[in-house]
Amino acid sequence: MTGAHDIKPHLTRAHSLHLLRKMLLIRRFEEKCAELYTQEKIRGFLHLCIGEEAISVGIMQALAAEDAVVATYREHGQALARGVAMNAVMAEMYGKQEGSSHGRGGSMHIFDAPTRFYGGNAIVGFANYVRLFSTDPLFWKSLTNTLYFAAVSVPLTLVFA
Repeated sequence: MTGAHDIKPHLTRAHSLHLLRKMLLIRRFEEKCAELYTQEKIRGFLHLCIGEEAISVGIMQALAAEDAVVATYREHGQALARGVAMNAVMAEMYGKQEGSSHGRGGSMHIFDAPTRFYGGNAIVGFANYVRLFSTDPLFWKSLTNTLYFAAVSVPLTLVFA
């Protein structure tokens, strides 16, 4: 018995290399952030997403440009995978005006309206609420046009169509 869910995606070599490059870009960015943090050039909290690069790149590949994304902290990789400029994200880490949130959000609240990336938040407990009620069909019916994504230690990414 075969169905629509049995179809395997076909990745070309070029697309696979594109995804790998994005993952490596995120990894190198996070490693540089860790280095700058130990030198006290990045202040405040810093929650890295090292080891979660494939999640960030993979979920953003499944979204359309008109989809809006709201993430919890550890969203640097998600922001980069979404298309937020690397210089804008790094400037945000430094607290500079050129940052994606004009230096006000820092590591945990990256915001970029043009890419419909509406930042991170610290409502981590909500991910547990989603998991708790995820088997209830009425819960999911109430979330029309919303995709909830939870994996590894990325607690929650909300995508609004």
